[in-house]
Amino acid sequence: MCYYTQHMSTIDQVKKRFHIEIDNEETFLQTEFINGFAYPNLPVILDIRPDLVTTNYTWGLLPIWAKDKDFRKNTLNARIETIINADEMYKKKMLIQF
Repeated sequence: MCYYTQHMSTIDQVKKRFHIEIDNEETFLQTEFINGFAYPNLPVILDIRPDLVTTNYTWGLLPIWAKDKDFRKNTLNARIETIINADEMYKKKMLIQF
C-alpha cells in the first residue's frame, strides 16, 4: 500500500464498470486526495461478495494477531511479497480499491 491515493470514480462509473451494486451510496468516498493515516472507509469488493461494493472497511491491513487497531500504522506500506508469504496473517481478502 501507499500512504496516499485518490478515488475519482463516480458511483455510476463503478456500477457500470463492474456491473455491481453499492451497499451505501451515502458513504461512497470520491476525492482527489486520500491520506492513509486517516484510515478512511474506502469502497472495496470482497471475495465473499463479488456482486457488491461495500464501503464499510477502513484503509489498513490488520494481522489477526494484532492486539488493537493501532498496529495499522505499521502496515500502510506493506509489500505484497510479505503478505503472500504470511499465510494466515490476514483473514479477509479483498480487491484493491479502484
